Amino acid sequence: MRFRSNGTTWTLAGAGGTCLPARGKSKPLDHSRVDELLARINTEPLRRPAAATVALVVFHTGETPAPPCRVRFAAAFPTTAPKPVTVRDDCGTIVSSGIVRETVTTEGSNLPAGKILWSLVLEFALPDGLPPRTARAFAASYEESPTPQEMPALPLRDDLPVYETPCHTGDLPTTFSLTLPETAS
Repeated sequence: MRFRSNGTTWTLAGAGGTCLPARGKSKPLDHSRVDELLARINTEPLRRPAAATVALVVFHTGETPAPPCRVRFAAAFPTTAPKPVTVRDDCGTIVSSGIVRETVTTEGSNLPAGKILWSLVLEFALPDGLPPRTARAFAASYEESPTPQEMPALPLRDDLPVYETPCHTGDLPTTFSLTLPETAS
């Protein structure tokens, strides 16, 4: 998974997801470092057995704790129809979330037959915030929430980038310190 610049957002090549770049007091991570960390996170426990699931990883590179807040993740990909999305933490608890913007495109030269291009911006809460220099993975599954959660009135943090990665095994837990030494390539 390599990243390429796309104006003011970063696009995960091949995955179709985007995240806002770090701004403000957070220090941006090198994209090869993000790529390495995403590959090492053990996101397999986040997989929902009856629903397509990806991991959304929030990176906090700042030096002070991030209080409870909301973050956003944007993605665009071909599918047969828009779907409901439910976000859960690493314990399986449903997190307040919702699609705040979406568009459907039915025409395009690269669009497979019978598919639409679904673009969405998903917003979800970090009810416990994040310690400094920490990353935390959440499960995003395409399913109706059995207990819909209303979005709390928390501040939106656009300086906490969110990256998508598939569910896979790895040597890092779903919440980890970003002060880990880099591995040799």
